[in-house]
Formats: sequence, structure tokens, C-alpha cells
Amino acid sequence: MREFLKSTKFKIMVCIVAVLLGIMIYGGATMSKAGSPSGLLGYVFTPVQKVSSFISRTTTEFFDGFLNARQYKDKNEVLEQMINDYRRQLVDYESIKDENERLRSIVGIKENHTDFSLEQAVILGRDTSDIFGSFIIDKGQIHGLSLNDPVITDAGLVGIISEINPTFARVSTVLSPSRNIGAYDITTNDLGVVSGEASLAVDGLCKMSYLNLQSQIKEGEIVVTTGVNGIFPKDLVIGTIKKVQTEPHGTTLYATIKPAVDLKKIGHVFVITDFFGQGYEIDSTTE
Repeated sequence: MREFLKSTKFKIMVCIVAVLLGIMIYGGATMSKAGSPSGLLGYVFTPVQKVSSFISRTTTEFFDGFLNARQYKDKNEVLEQMINDYRRQLVDYESIKDENERLRSIVGIKENHTDFSLEQAVILGRDTSDIFGSFIIDKGQIHGLSLNDPVITDAGLVGIISEINPTFARVSTVLSPSRNIGAYDITTNDLGVVSGEASLAVDGLCKMSYLNLQSQIKEGEIVVTTGVNGIFPKDLVIGTIKKVQTEPHGTTLYATIKPAVDLKKIGHVFVITDFFGQGYEIDSTTE
């Protein structure tokens, strides 16, 4: 109330009342000379009624807002609480949905590879300066991960653990030229080696080299791992063939491969910590 009496609105109201009273006094004096009592009363009371109505309306609005402020605040708090509850429910729903998708992925992988031991991992960050798409995951040595463990999704091969720490690890993808992956075409059984190349990696592609000139492999056919040396399990899907060309030296063919996994969109992966034949004759350059 004290703030209202000091406000500009109150000061304006006082000025209006003073002006109207002055007009009324002047009018009353004029009308008294004219000798018309009814005119005098009308002249005097009409402005008074208007001022009274204005003051009454303004005062009512002021006190209504003042008296009901607490009620409005309580309603706003209830609405805010409801909105926060809905937000939490949405977050919980998305978390449960994501977890269910991961569980379904595990079930699908386990059905096809009963010998796999899997560790789920979430991608913490990507190296934007690396055109080969390496990234960091939230699992490390204390979770049972080791250097050279394969990394997959239910769609296929992602890459391999290239750096390991107690609580996190770096994954090098199939786009990387640092590792060669023994592979074969499931339609023709032609053997080759899949690796990365900078000119292809910018488009999210890799390369299958050392194909025989008589090879009959075609666009759209699927390429999988051979699993012969113990780094990668057999028959992990690497990708599909986009194009087959002759190498510049003319003695072999090579195929451009589109990875089965969209490396830019994945948010979680599975690390194969153990599988039948793992570690047999490990070679640091060729699987």
C-alpha cells in the first residue's frame, strides 16, 4: 500500500482530483450567478460521480491484484510443477525407450553369436579433427575392455579399441587406414582387405583391396569379416559394395565400401570383450 501511495499513478490521480475540484468550484460560482440550482447540482455532482467511479474502479483493481497475488502465485507454482513432472516423464520415457532398443540389440547379436561377451558403451565425444571418425566411449579397463577389442552395433562392425584407459577408451573406425581387416564377399566368396583412405573417408566410405581381376563381385553385395587371425570374429558385417574399379597398376581390382553402420549417427556401441578364437595369431597390421 505504501508503494502505491508513492507511485506515479497515485500522484496523477491526485492531480486529476485537484483539477476537477477547481473546475467544480469555478462552475459552482458561475452557476450561482445564473441562479439555477438544478444546473448547479448537475454541474457539481456529475464530475464528482465520474471521479468517484474512476477512483473506485482503480482502487478495486489495485486491491484485487494485491489480495489475489498469493492465489495467482500458488496457481503458477502448481502449473510449473505439472510442467516439470511432464518433462521428467518424457526424459524417463526416452531413457527407457533407448534402453529397450539396446536390450533388443544385445538379444539380436547374442542369437547370432552365442560366444560373444558384450559390454555396452556410450559415446562421450567425437574427434572433429579426425576425418576417420574416431570417438571416445565411457568404458575402459576396469569394465573388462582391452586394446584391439572389436566394437560393433547390431548393424555391423564399427571399429576397434585403439587406445585404452581405466575408465574410457578411444575407438578407431573402419574408415581408419591404420588397420587392415580381412574380408570376403558373401555372394562370390572373393577375399580382400578392407581399410580406410583419406579421399574416401570424407564421404564416409572405405575400400576393399587386392581383389582378383577375374572377380565377379557387384554393387550392392555384402562384405563381412573373415575372422582368420583372431582380432575380429567371423562374419561381422562391414558394409556393402558401392563400386568396383581396377587399381591404377592394373593387376588387381578394388571395391568402394559403404559401412553398414552410420558412424555419425550412433550414440552407443557394444564392445566384444571375448569371443571364440579371440587372440589367435594377433597381427598388428593385418587381421
